[in-house]
Amino acid sequence: MIEAGARRALTELRRLDWAPTEDDVWTPLDIHIDELNGEAGAAVLRAFQEAASTGRSPIGLVVEGRQGAGKTHLVRWAREQVQRAGHGYFFLLGITDGRSFWPSLVHTLLRGLRRSGSYRHTQLAVLLDRLSELARIPSDLRLRIRGRGVLTREDLDTFVSAVRRVDPETGRECRFVLRALVMLGASDDAIADLGEAWLTGAGEDDSADRMRWGLPLSPPPQTIAGLISRLVALTGPAMFAVDQVDTIFAQARKSAVADGSGETIEPVALAADLGRGLMELRQTLSRTVTVVACLPSSWNLITAGSLPSVPGRFRVEARLSRLPSAEVGRELVTKRFDPFFENAGFQPPYPTWPVLPEAFDTALDFTPRSLLQRVDDHIRVCLERDEVVPLADLRVPPPAEPVVSAPDDASRVAAIAERFTRLREEAEVGAALAPATEDAEMSRLISAGLRAWTIEQGGSRGRFKVVPGQEGSPSMHACLSETLDEETEDEAHWYFRGISHGHYRAVQARLGRFSQLVQLAPDIDKRRAVLLRNPAWPTGPVSRRVREEFLASGGVLTSIEEDDLRAYAALAVLLEENDPALPGWLRSTRPAGRTTLFRLVFGPPPDDGPQPAGEPTPPKPVDTFRSGPAEAAADPASLMLGTVPETGRTVNLGLESLRKHVAIFAGSGSGKTVLVRRLVEECALRGVSTIVLDPNNDLARLGDPWPEPPPAWRAGDQKRAADYLAGADVVVWTPRRESGRPLSLRVSRWTAPSPRWRRGPAPRATPRRRTGAGPSCAWPWSTSPGTVVRNCRTSWSC
Repeated sequence: MIEAGARRALTELRRLDWAPTEDDVWTPLDIHIDELNGEAGAAVLRAFQEAASTGRSPIGLVVEGRQGAGKTHLVRWAREQVQRAGHGYFFLLGITDGRSFWPSLVHTLLRGLRRSGSYRHTQLAVLLDRLSELARIPSDLRLRIRGRGVLTREDLDTFVSAVRRVDPETGRECRFVLRALVMLGASDDAIADLGEAWLTGAGEDDSADRMRWGLPLSPPPQTIAGLISRLVALTGPAMFAVDQVDTIFAQARKSAVADGSGETIEPVALAADLGRGLMELRQTLSRTVTVVACLPSSWNLITAGSLPSVPGRFRVEARLSRLPSAEVGRELVTKRFDPFFENAGFQPPYPTWPVLPEAFDTALDFTPRSLLQRVDDHIRVCLERDEVVPLADLRVPPPAEPVVSAPDDASRVAAIAERFTRLREEAEVGAALAPATEDAEMSRLISAGLRAWTIEQGGSRGRFKVVPGQEGSPSMHACLSETLDEETEDEAHWYFRGISHGHYRAVQARLGRFSQLVQLAPDIDKRRAVLLRNPAWPTGPVSRRVREEFLASGGVLTSIEEDDLRAYAALAVLLEENDPALPGWLRSTRPAGRTTLFRLVFGPPPDDGPQPAGEPTPPKPVDTFRSGPAEAAADPASLMLGTVPETGRTVNLGLESLRKHVAIFAGSGSGKTVLVRRLVEECALRGVSTIVLDPNNDLARLGDPWPEPPPAWRAGDQKRAADYLAGADVVVWTPRRESGRPLSLRVSRWTAPSPRWRRGPAPRATPRRRTGAGPSCAWPWSTSPGTVVRNCRTSWSC
């Protein structure tokens, strides 16, 4: 049995994180070992120093590396070196595609300006302070320019004029962008939102406000990006890092299932678009070095699908791979373990306990990430066996069969359940729903709920990663990523963002920021965006348009209940306390997975444990697009067609969309007939008649019950099927079949309306019969609501 102090230390070690995210790039570097970067780190710094000394943009660098080799760690280290030693600026490009490259780049620059990294203040505040110093403006005006006071139009005019005197050409060409950047950093949210709307091209309905602050119509995003970069270059060099290329390509890949080959289709068009954007990047950004960190296969895809000039503007400088030596592996684990041992108040017998020092002689086949994963697996086995077994050989895999964990102490589990109930009842969550405080509180609560949800899933701990919202005015409040394929760095992402602001401009700015971060695409189902809003949506035309565009791209808009937030607040406290019995209690009761929000997003959890007391009743979402809670009641205005297998969410189709043509394209055996039958049945249940032309006789059993309930049926589906059979009048017509119910159809030709009806009421059209040989088509009958009319083996032409 593990003694209490050692157990506490092992439990702390399970917090070990081996997969840095985009958000981690901006956090202080906890450890660094120069040997892990090899020549790549020195090459990156040389390129940055060239940009600093020459004032121009040097040739871009490509740092290749296999998954887990330390590419993101290198970018994180480079950011720290740039800001600390070089007094420069750092920007990190997130997920984007070539079609929206420049709008995404503008949002990348604005997100980077809002971040601080190694600076005490945001990069925007640093930029404005350096420009103020160059312009020699008074200290009181400098404070207002940096957002430390009430900003006025006169302040802007004075500052812009002063900058123009320092550099007349740059000041003249960048004067409007400079105005908008100062407004972006203002303490007044309304001014900041107006500045952001102008910079992102979303302020077309703000003409009066724009003119009041001296702003014309927004130029194209590529122009905006170039002008921002010129202002930055006045005060220092910059580094622009690209670190999401592998995930972009992996998410865009499609399986070629039509021919059964199972081959993958490489996203060549996406690679060409990205290559074109990267080529133009060096021409657009001033005094900036561009660093691309990616898998070798990703860069090969870009160079093969792009213009020949793309490889000429970048050089592959280095390749990261496995650990260079046993000493580096031992030092890596020692530095990672030290803070956890200190938190636990535990003095280990040797720095890498419970991994023996000689075990690292077998570490040369590991990347930094795979080494930490193997160490974490061993710690998990020790805890599950309740026995510390020193690891002597890293190459020995952990047990294939799951280790039977010792049961948690019943009194400890009961104490956790009681504490959760009390914490939930006492939680105050109003700050998460208030505009002034939602960025910090909503991020904290949603992140805690997602962390608890990942523990509830069991399995490999490295499969999921939770990223909280960044500081300042964030683009999102929390993100959950799931690793689908480590080799290709394929991931699925769920993004969450709350918007409680009432002003239309604030709503538009935050939704635009959220949408540009997520980069939803109808043909990519591995990125999902959930927008949380309880107040009514603004009613202006632009607000309605951006909302519909978000929903049409696959986003979800829903409300969030205070009961959910209280549950997340209670879970945040329990996760911080880190009781050893907490994971078992979470997996057995699933308090996070049972909240209304997570049931909507991830589907209902398996019914494998007691439900926490006082679980709220799920409300109806404010609005969803083609999806909703799996247990939602039937909506008379939409048809429920099925569920998404990965999430359990329902797939809905608005009834009004059936007023026009509907086409279903799919391969043989893919379910077209079942989908058509589902449409017919759901329409009949809502009193909508259907006429079915069925030449192949695939729908001959519309009037018969299902032979047996399909396995995917939910509770209530069997009753709905019975209601359909009882309430629908199915009539079968058999053209040219005298043994059945023959049908003679005629086409009616209508007299063309007179042009005079434009000046008065349209005359009543008179039908004329078609004469001549051959069948004709007409619809002489009428049907009562709920009637399904079907014909079998139709063989005429009209």
